[in-house]
Amino acid sequence: MKLPILIFAGRDEEKREFLKEIDPDGKYKAKMLLPMHGKTVIEWVVEEFLKSSLVDGVYILGLSREDIDIEGDVHYVPSELFSTLAQKFNAALDYLEQQGKFNDYLVFCSSDCPGLKVETIDSFIRFTQEHSDLGFILSMVKEETLEKVFPNSGRGMAIFKDENLIQGELMMISSKAVKKYGKVIDSFMVIRKKRAMGPLLWYVARRPLAWTKLIKIGRGKGTLNDAIIGFKRAFRLKAAAPIYDDPGLGLDMDLPEDYERLKDYIKKTKMQ
Repeated sequence: MKLPILIFAGRDEEKREFLKEIDPDGKYKAKMLLPMHGKTVIEWVVEEFLKSSLVDGVYILGLSREDIDIEGDVHYVPSELFSTLAQKFNAALDYLEQQGKFNDYLVFCSSDCPGLKVETIDSFIRFTQEHSDLGFILSMVKEETLEKVFPNSGRGMAIFKDENLIQGELMMISSKAVKKYGKVIDSFMVIRKKRAMGPLLWYVARRPLAWTKLIKIGRGKGTLNDAIIGFKRAFRLKAAAPIYDDPGLGLDMDLPEDYERLKDYIKKTKMQ
């Protein structure tokens, strides 16, 4: 079974430091429209998905065809540039249903990770297909995998007893979870942008069954499996966090120096 892929574009209403430094004159509407080796950043991302035989179309949210016209099985879901994550998910669900492409599993990715490889995409989609009982899947990359290629990456880590992990840019969420946890989904956006754990911790604190695992993790004695169990207890969702040996999966354009890092990485890995 092929799966439709959601690509989240757009940006905050207030420009972040990345765009202020890379594009001080405001030439580009959003960072995924920045040029990179003859294409835009988002084109590198979309074209990698289109290489996969497991992808049933790419659906872009936050941009229109007037912003960037990408060839192939690419669709533009009506969604505002500044819309929230939950608003984008709901827009995607409505659009897919109208197109007769509704799917219980929404695989999604950011639009500013041009280093992502099709082999990782295929592996993630197969994992999703093989675990149809899951409500949430979060891809992960080992710290050592990322730091070997992108030293001092500045990425936030999940520190566990046995390994340090970095969140990847590929994820899956079930349509039921989207409808049930809209506000919580938006809190994840706050966490990623501001490194603020407040909204999520407030929600988890209301789920005492998750406390033992979270306390264990907080003391540095927890494992990735403890985190997954804690998530399941807090949100009543079955989840998984597969780990991939793909540094391009773990680096998006968050810091100003990421643009040149990814530009060099693309040249070495996709232009030889």
